[in-house]
Amino acid sequence: MALFDKEMTLHEMEALLARKLKEEQGGVREHRIIGDLELTCEDYKILSENLREIQQFRYDIIVLEHYKLCKLTAWIFALRYEREEDFIYEEIKSTILELPQHVQRMFIELCESAFMEYGIQQFGVDVKDVEGLLSNLAIHAGVPSQLISAFVAILEDSLQYEDREKLRQSMLTNMSAHMREVYRYIDERSLLELFEAARKVYVDCKEGETDRKVLLSKHPYMSKQIVEACMSSDWVVGA
Repeated sequence: MALFDKEMTLHEMEALLARKLKEEQGGVREHRIIGDLELTCEDYKILSENLREIQQFRYDIIVLEHYKLCKLTAWIFALRYEREEDFIYEEIKSTILELPQHVQRMFIELCESAFMEYGIQQFGVDVKDVEGLLSNLAIHAGVPSQLISAFVAILEDSLQYEDREKLRQSMLTNMSAHMREVYRYIDERSLLELFEAARKVYVDCKEGETDRKVLLSKHPYMSKQIVEACMSSDWVVGA
């Protein structure tokens, strides 16, 4: 379902994103990664168009602070929807690096504070420099909905072996070429930890735990989309 419409202002979009990221059900946070917001391609285009309208203020830290969630969200969904991954990655990187040094430093601090303010997970990645920020954006891109079934199938297959590295290689080999390119911006340790965390959710489901609230509470860092996909998998008893 679409999140934005063409009549919304950037201010309204920022406020909506802030509300969405703080949503809870039964005391459990709904959106663990920004990718859980599931912006449609049209949402992404509307958001990007609105951000272009403030391009002239790109060096103004006050404007950057006012629309920081819009900026972060647009970058994350650019990694999902734009097909020239290297270009998008370098464009985001150059957008930050072209800022005057003091504005660049303040902007990265703004992004870090946004993660903390809205309870957005940083997954142990230091978001104090450009590379750390970009790595976190790639993590928050998550798994696109059209690839979730393939992702869960890899988790099912992984139960046949214990080799941690084999799990990582299997994920990278069997995901789409597009997402493989996105994931290569995440350091190996973080990527392996994320895949292992997803497998733990899947194992819980296989062992009979299919209560959504319990699973979301037990795995507070895991994407809601992945938790729900594991719960509804054909391989999970009672799904």
